[in-house]
Amino acid sequence: MGATDMLTGLEHRHDNIVRLRKELALGITTDKKSMYHQAVAYVTRLGQIYYFAISKFVEQAGCEGTRKVCAEM
Repeated sequence: MGATDMLTGLEHRHDNIVRLRKELALGITTDKKSMYHQAVAYVTRLGQIYYFAISKFVEQAGCEGTRKVCAEM
């Protein structure tokens, strides 16, 4: 899995959260548990991207700029 796959996963979770918010607002669903699950999965994916960005792998690949930005988060 590479950084692009991680970002695609993050986008997927975001899209699901937006969809579920709309469904809740319109009364299409009352299942708040699904939105909670998507929010937790989003934060988990965000953490995965963060730790990848500050990893030795990224450092050895010469992507120090990425590490600096993430370290300042």
